Amino acid sequence: MNRVVEHFSDSLVSAQEELATLRAELADAKQSTELDPMTLLANEKGFERTLFSLVPYAEDDLTLLIIDIDDLGSINHEYSKKAGTALIRYIAKLLRSLLPEGGFLARFQGGRYAMLLSETESQCSRRTS
Repeated sequence: MNRVVEHFSDSLVSAQEELATLRAELADAKQSTELDPMTLLANEKGFERTLFSLVPYAEDDLTLLIIDIDDLGSINHEYSKKAGTALIRYIAKLLRSLLPEGGFLARFQGGRYAMLLSETESQCSRRTS
């Protein structure tokens, strides 16, 4: 009887370890479907999931900014697609550095980005002479 209980206990531990591994793999797979591989920002699917999670609680404190690189096709044509890709990555890095706490940034197709700001106050600085 002790062997049966011991075998069952070992099997249970093994199953729990396998389940933890599968959960981690599922989380990785889910993240990769919501991540833009070029910039490592969220993609449209990740943006949509975040937007729908914020909307019920936002009341009137939700701001959406759409930022687009004008004439990205011309940049790709004139300077090469490599230059366009570098520009997309640079803008993503710049926007990430400017993102306020609690903000969310995603890259859509091409050079289009979306920034969600929830309960963010405008910070205007005044210069005094």
